[in-house]
Amino acid sequence: EMDGEMTCTVVLQNLHNSISNSNGGTEVSILQPPWLVPRPSKHIKPTLKVIVHRARGLQNSSILGSVLPSINAYVKVRTSQSSHKTDVVKMKSCPIWEEADNNVARLVVQPKEDKFLKLQIYDQNRIKNICLSTVYVPLALVESRKNDELVHVTMPCLMKRGNNSYGSVTLSLSMNDPKKEWLDAELRERNKRDQGETTKRKRVTDSFISTSAMCDAITPDITCAIGEEEADLFSEWYRQWCSCW
Repeated sequence: EMDGEMTCTVVLQNLHNSISNSNGGTEVSILQPPWLVPRPSKHIKPTLKVIVHRARGLQNSSILGSVLPSINAYVKVRTSQSSHKTDVVKMKSCPIWEEADNNVARLVVQPKEDKFLKLQIYDQNRIKNICLSTVYVPLALVESRKNDELVHVTMPCLMKRGNNSYGSVTLSLSMNDPKKEWLDAELRERNKRDQGETTKRKRVTDSFISTSAMCDAITPDITCAIGEEEADLFSEWYRQWCSCW
């Protein structure tokens, strides 16, 4: 069972890397100071919001192998930094946690360590709570989204004590990363700055073109009055004088 869990971890690690690479790297690495928006502290970590909606097809069996008719189900979700446990939904094989009060978790995420969310479904028992299934959800599904944008996921669940049958669990995920919010604000301010500089350069260019046209217009008259060499000197002086305004 441990080998299977480790294999699942490796597969999902590769999936996470594949999704991350397909979405490209963050723009933080190519931005250089000075910053136009104050940068958040490095100690502020992203927060993962998890909403557990429902599960279907849960199965548990007795020591003799017979399928138990009812399940007292609850869910544990965890990252490397924090964990959360939902309320118990009693006597149902298809529990709905939306009807409970404790189905929303807010977990701290360590970006360099947490590549997936670990979710476990349990059957509460008087003697010992039994883990029915373990599911790994790649966090790359929400890392590429906007802050607080919900992603709805239904994951298959292999029942450990259900004769290799599958159930499913439905949940919603969203990530709030202060650094991502700062990056969006920084890029907006830089775009405004660049647009302002472009507009300023355009005004200067238009002014220069207008000045050149005026110089070209008066040069023939000056040439006739004072000669070609003096007219060139006058035109150059006039261009420099106009550029000062």
